[in-house]
Amino acid sequence: MAMRDVGLVETLRLRRSLRGARPATAREPPGSGPEKEERPVVERVLDLTMKPYPCPEGYNRAAVQPVVGFEEPETPILTEPLSASRDIASLLSFNQRRLSMLGVQPGETFNYGTITTKPHGTNLTFDNRGSATSAHRCAPDLPAERFVGALALVNLAGSIKPGDVITIGHLEPYAEAIQPGTVVFIRTDYSKQHRSAEPTAEYYTNSPTLDVAAAEWLAERRVHVVGADVRTLDSRYTGHSTGTNVHQVLNAAGVVVVEDLANLDQLGSEHEFALVGLPLGVRGVSGGPARVFVINRADPTTFVDCTHQLEYFPDKVTDEIPFVPPETSLDELRDIGDYPNPLPGRIDPRELQEQVARQTRLTPFNIRHPELGLIGQEMYIQYGHSTTTHIEGAFFDPWGRHHVPDEILRRYVRMPADRLIGPGVLVNLGDMIGPGQQIDAGHLDAVDPGVREGDIVFLRTDITDWYYYGADVNITVTPGLSPDAGQWFVDRGIRALVLDCPSVERSDPFSASGLRNTSNKIHYLLHRNDIPLVEWALRFHHFRKQRFIAAILALPVSHQGCFPAHLMAIEQWD
Repeated sequence: MAMRDVGLVETLRLRRSLRGARPATAREPPGSGPEKEERPVVERVLDLTMKPYPCPEGYNRAAVQPVVGFEEPETPILTEPLSASRDIASLLSFNQRRLSMLGVQPGETFNYGTITTKPHGTNLTFDNRGSATSAHRCAPDLPAERFVGALALVNLAGSIKPGDVITIGHLEPYAEAIQPGTVVFIRTDYSKQHRSAEPTAEYYTNSPTLDVAAAEWLAERRVHVVGADVRTLDSRYTGHSTGTNVHQVLNAAGVVVVEDLANLDQLGSEHEFALVGLPLGVRGVSGGPARVFVINRADPTTFVDCTHQLEYFPDKVTDEIPFVPPETSLDELRDIGDYPNPLPGRIDPRELQEQVARQTRLTPFNIRHPELGLIGQEMYIQYGHSTTTHIEGAFFDPWGRHHVPDEILRRYVRMPADRLIGPGVLVNLGDMIGPGQQIDAGHLDAVDPGVREGDIVFLRTDITDWYYYGADVNITVTPGLSPDAGQWFVDRGIRALVLDCPSVERSDPFSASGLRNTSNKIHYLLHRNDIPLVEWALRFHHFRKQRFIAAILALPVSHQGCFPAHLMAIEQWD
């Protein structure tokens, strides 16, 4: 089946999406329908995310070739001192990126980043590493249901001023809603009124905080998450106290803490279920940048993104599309014998793909205040393009070789939120497709469960489950889509495609070494049709329903093309 022309039809589809029109979703989303309205709904929550190992110094293969004990971060030999010229805001806001190419083929851009566990943006904390009794030491150890729950919104807007302390008295009027398993978000409007684009010390020092007794009250109620639109709930980080660690009071009770939430004023009665994601869920990490959505379970495309977008600091990235490919012509290419580097910048060898694309390291550091002494411990998280489960979109098309419209390139500078939440459907090829096989439209027709426009499609092959760890070049085992299989998904107008295998590409003809030598033609077929792609998901054999709520909780950063993501699915049962 030949690929259709990508001109007029795609342009019309793109214009419709950019005007704000959403693809039609299922008229009967999971858990809806008159026969289920009066029955209690039970959520079965699946975490489908790869949890990579941190790589110790000198062993960059550890993410895919772990050795026992590598789940422990390295010894915190680093101390970050604060001073008059180096405040806590600038320290914890560190967010750096660099770009390189994998081999010399244009379009194979790879990004690497370093960020702290409490950046200038929405962030999550869960750290029980000092506990001898807790089974859940760090955030990636938690079961999936601990990150979601019915929303209990505590509205203190107008009654909490900068520097105030939130007490039990503020929370008790909402006690009926604050039940076991709920996600408690405290609205103060501090973030809305006092947060600036650039990190400032004042945003920390003036932050409202949570009283220890109030933290204990919430912990006793066995909630799943406590979040607020303040810079920190812990007074240690405001520079005013070295008293009880509020984070630890909540974490010790199994409660996840989320800070610097956004858009709580946009929540309505229809937004009743919250999902909190940790996109960089490296084993042993104590927290990190978070992605938070509050949805309507009856229609998950009705949501509020409660996340502040992350910016790079201290460096700034301001160009909408960062790459301007060098001018070239066919004659020049013949003279050179290869493509020039379109960055320009570093080129990593394709033979080391599994190592260079999955760099990951945790570096704990102590924070020392000049007057208060040691006030806390955080981590630097170093990650690579494919450190974990990730979502890709096109925001770079070298020399226009893949015919990606300019609107799409600009749209995917950040991963669009409307691609991340929606009805999910499982397409099960687990008993049909094996390692290295090519998936064609006939395979998809044979197992089609009724894919609808606006679905997030989960394509099951079981490859990641069997081949991720211990393989040197595990891209060799990936199945991939034929052009007609890619077009099959485009014709159905899906919202996103999620794979439990290393890639959507299968080289044809196969190279003897197994290294992929393609121009990513299937990637770009999907991308130019506004369909992002999730790779390196796993555990699709855990599904017990074909339809569910899908959430791709992507890192809220820009200019990467590939964004680490915390992938969840929620099945609803009566």
